[in-house]
Amino acid sequence: MTTVFEVKSSICSNTTTIVAEKIDSARIAISLETSCPKIKEYSEQIRELKFFDICKGFTENPIYVIAASTPLTPNCLVPCGVVMAAWTEVEMMSKNLLRSVEPHSIKFIK
Repeated sequence: MTTVFEVKSSICSNTTTIVAEKIDSARIAISLETSCPKIKEYSEQIRELKFFDICKGFTENPIYVIAASTPLTPNCLVPCGVVMAAWTEVEMMSKNLLRSVEPHSIKFIK
């Protein structure tokens, strides 16, 4: 099984495709295809995740720890997209549910 998410960052005009694929019963491969040089650097460091790590909080979760060690800005949506892809790939998030709801969004109101 393979899971694919797309993150469109309208403020910086970049698009990132996130692919998560279960390697075995304990690991997930992550690949990112992007137009953003900062995400390219991040993608070199986030190639593989362990199942038990993806449930950790922000300060211990390698998805966010690695993001913090790169030039990514705190408002970058890609690390959250990596979490969503990893959770979906290991069936912690239902693909049927994701198909039936509107995509996540952050909208400026005022």
